[in-house]
Amino acid sequence: MNEKIAQLRKILDDSTYTVALCGSGMMEEGGFIGIKKQDKAYDIENRYGYGVEEMYTSAFYNTRPEQFFEFYKKEMLHNAPGARPWLPWRGPESSNAS
Repeated sequence: MNEKIAQLRKILDDSTYTVALCGSGMMEEGGFIGIKKQDKAYDIENRYGYGVEEMYTSAFYNTRPEQFFEFYKKEMLHNAPGARPWLPWRGPESSNAS
């Protein structure tokens, strides 16, 4: 087990960017708006043409990255605790991205 943890640590240390898709309960505990709540989920599906359950998956991220990041920026980053939505999101290509 320690070998696997060491391998994961090396992968993360060597990575420039890391994307973590957390469960909605964990996100709500962190202060995010519940995207799976009925009214919010309905609004998102009307806006993007896909349901939250489909969009917030690694499969959607891997097959439709532009749509995933449009959703992610507008629904997740914009509504993140402590977010400053008036500042433009520069994306991973920016040297100022964290």
